[in-house]
Amino acid sequence: MSILPLSSLPTGTEATVAEVIAPAHAQDDELVLRLIEIGFLPGERLRVIARGQPGDEPIAVRLGHTTFALRRFEAAFIQVETAAVPLGQPAKRAGAATANGRDADGLPGRVTSPLGGRPPGGRGST
Repeated sequence: MSILPLSSLPTGTEATVAEVIAPAHAQDDELVLRLIEIGFLPGERLRVIARGQPGDEPIAVRLGHTTFALRRFEAAFIQVETAAVPLGQPAKRAGAATANGRDADGLPGRVTSPLGGRPPGGRGST
């Protein structure tokens, strides 16, 4: 197992939130508090399901039954723990959204931004 920032987690990878780190600057306190309020708590399972282009932003993260759109800067505050995939076992592939608005797990998709409003890039619903 290894701990790394959510911003570094490859698409399709599942992980567990290890911690939300304290910001170095007071101006980021509200952002970190908001990440905690929306559910990025230690022990919660998540999965990176997509990355925007260009620049890998936003990062679409599935947490429970909700998909959040995070900027890399926001995702860097969330430290995650990944489980090692046994040799010879393929990693789980992220579910792609289908025409009916559900992902491969059959769960309805909902994209939200931690700062409220539309996710970066102006797509998705709140």
